[in-house]
Amino acid sequence: EIGMKARFLDGMAELNVVAFTTEYDDLQIKSSSVGDSGIETVIGNAGKATSEGIEVDGRIALTDWMTLGGTAAWLDASYDDNDNVACNRSNSTKPGTLPGTCDQGGEDLPFAAEYAGSVYADFIVPLGANLNFVANATVSFSDEYNVEGTLEPTLMQDSWTRLSGRVG
Repeated sequence: EIGMKARFLDGMAELNVVAFTTEYDDLQIKSSSVGDSGIETVIGNAGKATSEGIEVDGRIALTDWMTLGGTAAWLDASYDDNDNVACNRSNSTKPGTLPGTCDQGGEDLPFAAEYAGSVYADFIVPLGANLNFVANATVSFSDEYNVEGTLEPTLMQDSWTRLSGRVG
């Protein structure tokens, strides 16, 4: 991991950047299967996986009562070797080295969106000695990602954008 934290404009602006790479051996992965007693949760060890990416976040105080900021992340997280795992319902992964298993080598890890981030505006306006008006508006977004360990394509979380806010 390598990164930078910096402040600019007499402390009114901040920028943080990090680049990372992580290698996993025996990464634990949760998957689900339907058995006679209902849905069963299975915890298994994946072979090897690599996760690498870049994260950036920053903010700037435009006035003493308004701050704008944002975050952005790019992630490449995939199995290097995972060739004897349970197959998904749609059999969308290639056959594994053992009968009845599948090979997820080269596939993206579950819950690993390729990109995600947010942009926001915060407002804090003094109304009196002990009273502030506060407000926030945030737009968050994410690329699609799989939500299950067998990488069942019908369980993909579509990419999304969400607008949220608060007033107090």
